Amino acid sequence: MTVHISHLVDCLGLYDSRTREIHIDFGLTPIEQRCITAHELGHALYGHDCSTPRAEREADIYAADVLIDASELENLDQLGLHDHDIAIELDVTTDVLTTYREHHMQRLGSIVYPRRGRGKFSNALARALHEARL
Repeated sequence: MTVHISHLVDCLGLYDSRTREIHIDFGLTPIEQRCITAHELGHALYGHDCSTPRAEREADIYAADVLIDASELENLDQLGLHDHDIAIELDVTTDVLTTYREHHMQRLGSIVYPRRGRGKFSNALARALHEARL
């Protein structure tokens, strides 16, 4: 797999499954380059050869998973920072942060729990942990 900085007209990044190359637009900021590269690696991992809503969602979720450390996010959340500031601290875009929150975390009351493994973190387990912390 190789990554190329290129002048792209219609997109910010792309994965070419035939050549196993990732191309990202040269006009991106370093944080955007990092996030787009992770997204395109998601396409490579899942073997996507075309852009569909499902493929884009899978690549977004993969990028969020590999770029964000749950414990670091939890520490930043406890500081009460805005999402924009948290994203800057994590070196990700706010879109990546939002995707992470939607697909890797579950809120119960005022506490947010990471989801474990595949699928949703069960509400029963979340409630038990919440009550244990009280």
